[in-house]
Amino acid sequence: MNHKITNVKIHVTKDYDKFSFLKENRPIVPAKLQRLEACYKQEYFGELFPIKVSPKLAIMDGQHRFLTVKKMGLPVYYVISRKLKMEHIGVINSTQDRWTAYDCVRYYALQGKEHYMVLEAYMGKWGFSLTTALPMLSTSGGGSATDAVRAGIFKVTQNLNEANKYAQRVHDFKGHFKSYKNRSFVIACLDAFTHPDYNHDRMMAKVEYQSMRLVKCTSKEMYLQLLESVYNYKTSINDRVRFSS
Repeated sequence: MNHKITNVKIHVTKDYDKFSFLKENRPIVPAKLQRLEACYKQEYFGELFPIKVSPKLAIMDGQHRFLTVKKMGLPVYYVISRKLKMEHIGVINSTQDRWTAYDCVRYYALQGKEHYMVLEAYMGKWGFSLTTALPMLSTSGGGSATDAVRAGIFKVTQNLNEANKYAQRVHDFKGHFKSYKNRSFVIACLDAFTHPDYNHDRMMAKVEYQSMRLVKCTSKEMYLQLLESVYNYKTSINDRVRFSS
């Protein structure tokens, strides 16, 4: 079947009040608004990603983009579609191929952004997932770091030599614990490694004959208690160290 291709006109305005929302659309996600705002502060390509509206200027696709540009005072680029109906909204939302955070790492690394190149190389060297590598390289290693990754503003804030040293220490558990790259375990290890009284040789000496204590846990706190019990096994009270608060 042949389809006639016509030129699509892209409109632009700063008259935000002329647009309306549809209750059938997805709920607004604040975290997505924050990611978009951080991204648009870097560069705004609104004309490449216009929102789609009905002839009455009801937003059919792009409500997060609209709210972000409105907040920032940027121009709204939009396309008026007479074919797009309310019943199409669910189809549009369900078929959009959203980039993963790792897709963003790969993209920005290929663009030559140094911090993303370091992050990608670190993940490859140590076999860590993105969510595991982030707390090793950034002081904001949780959701805020993932948002920064998506927005193109991620920065390595930890000393890279230290991050590699701690990654090697995590890998020292490899022969004793098959889940050694589990994110919660790695973060618990990081807490232990950065304790002022931690001695890695002592830990690995205890692990040699206490590896059966290393079992899979459901949280960082449980892993930290587990590491503490191994580290303090058959140790005098005065020499015991508490990693957990």
